Amino acid sequence: MHFVRILFQVRQKALFLKQKQYIMKIQSTFRTITCLLFLSNLGLFLSAQDGNGTISSMGAGNATAYLNDYQSSGINPANLGWSRDGKKFHLGLGQVTFSIFSQPLEKRDIQRFFEKDYSYVLQEKLNIVNDFAEAEFNLDGALLIGGVSYQDPKWGGISFTVQEKGNWNFQLNQTASEFLFMGWNSDYFTNYIIDPTNGDTLEGYRSTDLKTASELFEGSRFTTLWRRDFTFSYGLEVLKKENYRLSFGVGVKYIKGMGIVNVRSDKGDESISGYSSLSPLFSIDYPVPSPSSRPGDGFESVGSGWGFDFGMSLLIHNKVRIGVAVTDIGSINWDGNVYQADWEAKVERIASPGLTTNNLQDILESIVISEDIYDWQGLEKMKVNLPTRFRMGASYSLNPKLDLGIDVLAPLNSEPGNLESPMLSSGVLYRPAAWVELSSGFISGGNHAFNVPLGATFSISGNWDIGIGVRDVLTLFKQTNPTVSFAFGFIRIKTGTYAAEAAMPDAESEGSL
Repeated sequence: MHFVRILFQVRQKALFLKQKQYIMKIQSTFRTITCLLFLSNLGLFLSAQDGNGTISSMGAGNATAYLNDYQSSGINPANLGWSRDGKKFHLGLGQVTFSIFSQPLEKRDIQRFFEKDYSYVLQEKLNIVNDFAEAEFNLDGALLIGGVSYQDPKWGGISFTVQEKGNWNFQLNQTASEFLFMGWNSDYFTNYIIDPTNGDTLEGYRSTDLKTASELFEGSRFTTLWRRDFTFSYGLEVLKKENYRLSFGVGVKYIKGMGIVNVRSDKGDESISGYSSLSPLFSIDYPVPSPSSRPGDGFESVGSGWGFDFGMSLLIHNKVRIGVAVTDIGSINWDGNVYQADWEAKVERIASPGLTTNNLQDILESIVISEDIYDWQGLEKMKVNLPTRFRMGASYSLNPKLDLGIDVLAPLNSEPGNLESPMLSSGVLYRPAAWVELSSGFISGGNHAFNVPLGATFSISGNWDIGIGVRDVLTLFKQTNPTVSFAFGFIRIKTGTYAAEAAMPDAESEGSL
């Protein structure tokens, strides 16, 4: 997907001080601010799939019950009804999250997704076909451009955040993998058209026993979603008793859709269709025009919509906090560069020898935007539901220095950007001193392998937090099934005194987020 390529180009050019060329392509002030923040803050890690770009609770498995202030936006807005650190005002800028999981590949193979000039030889192509068949590949990215919150024990808490989110996920069966990397060399094609002048193969074709793309690609999927959220959230503690406190919250988000692709053939389905809507920046060359075409190459939205979050938070005996939430209820109306693909046509021929690289852009154009396989038709608009999720978690405070947490995140639909299966995470938060907080645990399920995250948050002068961490520390010591990630957070400010009786019991001794 092109948004993935852009995210990595920005990161690589920042490392080599080549940001000027990228920034020249930015045609709006908003996009300029977004990219500059991305370049200057490689930060605040937590996967976009299960968190919200925070430096708190990194890997501790307690996001739904524990995340507070503006960091609870999109997670559990009810947590705005109380303060975890005894502060009223919080501000965060440029918090970036990123992770990439590749079930079939080794770490050295992942970098080839972004090496445009790398070319596979035939034997490598044969190997990678088998590697990709039935294997999971997932990439998440998020940029919290800005977040601000104010919390008061009487009136509750409010927050406003602006965030970019992107997810890129695919799983190919054996035939789809062959089509992608082997082209006309796939076993499906039995005849060839040869150039009589030089003997080169021009096309591969099959004349009998033709099958549709949905039959050939059964069990395969290729999805992506890139969105920009403007979220206002409010949470209020509605019940205060000696042994328990109850809070409710709601979040409302206006969403700008920057790109979506959904091409999938689930097992057992007979009638399959795919669709896409991508910003002009992606420069996808579809075989036919669309009534919703957006000319140019600018970075502009091609859809808009509304979403809602609802949450509940319960504190029991000042020790156990339970959180429940449903997020992303709503939809996006896509009205720019909208296309729908018909999978029911018989696949007869292909004019490609297959990819010689596993560059993400090439994969998108070869396996998704392929007139040899799909019959693409332009549409005026299309309405697609948001990736709705159910969250439930709990946090238990053993003492002022140690918390235990568990979190469950389950998809409520199969829309692009959602998890393919429920995700379970669990972990601990440990505060050896007032100025440092350490966290670790495990994450399993969703679109990832078994991960052991590790993170640290440091508090400077009690009002400024810095965080660093990785989603999977095991990847540092192994080559296979890697989850490559690294992040550093720089700008998170907190100030103002929240009433002590309304704060968490460990807030005064904690000293940091």
